[in-house]
Amino acid sequence: MFTNKLMDIMQDPPSPESLWQEGYKIPWDDPQFSGRMLREHLSQDHDLASRTVDVIAQQAAWLAQGLLGRGAGRVLDLGCGPGLYAPHLCQAGHAYRGIDFGPAAIAYAQRNFTADGQGEFMLCDVRQADFGEAHDLVMMLYGELNVFPPRDCARILAKAYAALKPGGRIFLEVHTREAVMASGRNCSWYKSAGGLFSDSPHLCLTETHWYPDQAVALQVFQVVDLASGGLQTYRSTMQAYADDDYCRSLSEAGFKKVKFHPDWPAHSQALLAISAIKK
Repeated sequence: MFTNKLMDIMQDPPSPESLWQEGYKIPWDDPQFSGRMLREHLSQDHDLASRTVDVIAQQAAWLAQGLLGRGAGRVLDLGCGPGLYAPHLCQAGHAYRGIDFGPAAIAYAQRNFTADGQGEFMLCDVRQADFGEAHDLVMMLYGELNVFPPRDCARILAKAYAALKPGGRIFLEVHTREAVMASGRNCSWYKSAGGLFSDSPHLCLTETHWYPDQAVALQVFQVVDLASGGLQTYRSTMQAYADDDYCRSLSEAGFKKVKFHPDWPAHSQALLAISAIKK
């Protein structure tokens, strides 16, 4: 039972060298996990996975008016989840393509947002996906860039650059350095009758670590099944960047005119909005 799992729970935290090794990320692509995550995306009780419908409408209008302007544009949404921005951008006259590796999310998007051929969705990890070309806007929202190791971030930005037409823009919503640091310093626990980590009653113990030399925050979720006493461990690793780091990464990928957008309707002090242009 649970007491037999205490030694596993009390293990030392991963070494800095192993932070980005296999298992560093919650398996959002697992079919069962993806199905539970879809429920969180669609929930209007919180904005922990996707924003509420009103905020998504505000953000989509901001993107259409502020970055796309008049005329029909082509939008690539990296880590699109269930495609909730697609209907808004398509209704504004733009073609939309979303990529995500959550099978339940992509299946939902394909069922609901592919009418008239304007919405297109691909089930694939953005690190391996073909981004295509000649897009007017490539976007990656809700801090998704921070969950990848720096080497993968650089590859994603370089692929985004290649996928844009000259004059096209990249738009990133990223975590502030302070927000990532805070996530590595706040331990917690809760009991649930069923939720993101399991459909069964369970206890979730969240252990956190901040690695200052690597600027990495680690969350370790120890999920105990309350019926069987079984233990499942998940890790979520996030890279922290200062504002200058974001600017430098975009510049190294070839982008120009990096701009921060304090008017972006994020409704959160933990996130920054940044755009840059392919010249």
